[in-house]
Amino acid sequence: MHEWLATAGAAKNRLAVITWGDWDCRTMLESECSFKGLAKPAYFDRWINLRIAFEAVFGDGRHNL
Repeated sequence: MHEWLATAGAAKNRLAVITWGDWDCRTMLESECSFKGLAKPAYFDRWINLRIAFEAVFGDGRHNL
């Protein structure tokens, strides 16, 4: 995926990583990259937590997608 993003111009253009919660980019990705000996790409340092926008509209109760 990293190669595809680089080819598509992700370094030159704006890019938004979308998640459902912070766990993916904050916890799991950091651990996975460390385990595999990979540097985490800088575009994963910031992300949009879609859950925040969803809960702002529909409330903060539990909802399954």
